[in-house]
Amino acid sequence: HSQEGLTDSKKDKLLSFDFDTPAFLETARDAFYSPHTQGAIQAIGGLCETIAGGAAILASDDFSAIIGCAAMIHGMDHFITGMKTAICGDEFNTVSSQLLQGAGLSSQSADLIDNGISLAGTMGAAGMVRAGETAILSSVHEETTINGFVGRKGFELENSSYQKVRNSSTKIQDRYYSGHSLDQMQNRGFTPSVVKETIKNGAGTPNKISGRTQFYDPVNNITVITENGDVVTVTYGRIR
Repeated sequence: HSQEGLTDSKKDKLLSFDFDTPAFLETARDAFYSPHTQGAIQAIGGLCETIAGGAAILASDDFSAIIGCAAMIHGMDHFITGMKTAICGDEFNTVSSQLLQGAGLSSQSADLIDNGISLAGTMGAAGMVRAGETAILSSVHEETTINGFVGRKGFELENSSYQKVRNSSTKIQDRYYSGHSLDQMQNRGFTPSVVKETIKNGAGTPNKISGRTQFYDPVNNITVITENGDVVTVTYGRIR
């Protein structure tokens, strides 16, 4: 735009803005790289690593819990050091960096490795949480494949006279279940995991119907009948 017609004050303001832009960028850059700002960023990163590590401890197996604990301790180290730097305005080394320097590494190399551990710890712990979450969801899906009300021993449900079969046959993990077997599991409160354990550990004998095998579990006192590997019915007690 032409500067013709601008008042002297507007011209001075425009010229002042153009002149101060490099100074503003330099000020912003100095503020970003100041110990206060960098300390705050370090503290936030440490807090994220701590949270991810804690979540890994709660949502994963024993091995993952050990890794999560290490990530949480390392994250707390960065969080505390970052807060000290942000508040005091002086740069402090983390305990991890001090240990690495004590092992003979330079300050720059130690900090680089320490920061890499933070990144790996956060991502690794988050991955473990995700893996644990997937396993939990898979387990929940397995145990809730049968929809609706569920009975139990002494309070068994029954199919209505107008609905002989409620559930449709479906595959749970690597085994097919007939609609009738799912109905009986729902009526009696049997979960797929109980049926799976009965087939795995129960004594298998030929059923009175040719081609079928029955498995009895004395602990849960249930019998599971299969045909060609598919579950066709489940009931309490031993079938003679």
